[in-house]
Amino acid sequence: MLYEKYSFRYIVGTTGTAYIGNDYFTDVVYRYSLRQAIEERTIKTIDYKVEEATDKIPEYEQFQMIYDNHLENKMQYRKIKPLTIIVTKDISACKRLTEKWINFITEKENIPKSEAEKKNFNSNIIA
Repeated sequence: MLYEKYSFRYIVGTTGTAYIGNDYFTDVVYRYSLRQAIEERTIKTIDYKVEEATDKIPEYEQFQMIYDNHLENKMQYRKIKPLTIIVTKDISACKRLTEKWINFITEKENIPKSEAEKKNFNSNIIA
């Protein structure tokens, strides 16, 4: 038995990126795509706020749009904590963008960087 202390029989890892390039990891036992989750109404349809013409909109304005949308959701859905997801092309781009986003939040809310970092969750980043 794995981890006697917790009585775990198995450890199951999950990820949003079970592949590198076009090759899936060899230990993938089930694939549940975002599209399938939306179609089965497990999750809501994604409302992309900043998707088109991102090269024509300055990054600060994109962040401001995302931030404003998050605040609107916070007011509209008072009983649930809103979640904003920023999607990037790969993990390295996500890490760079996360750092920029944290700096934006630090400046926007006039809070220490450590507090802005706590507001951001990025566990094995979905790339």
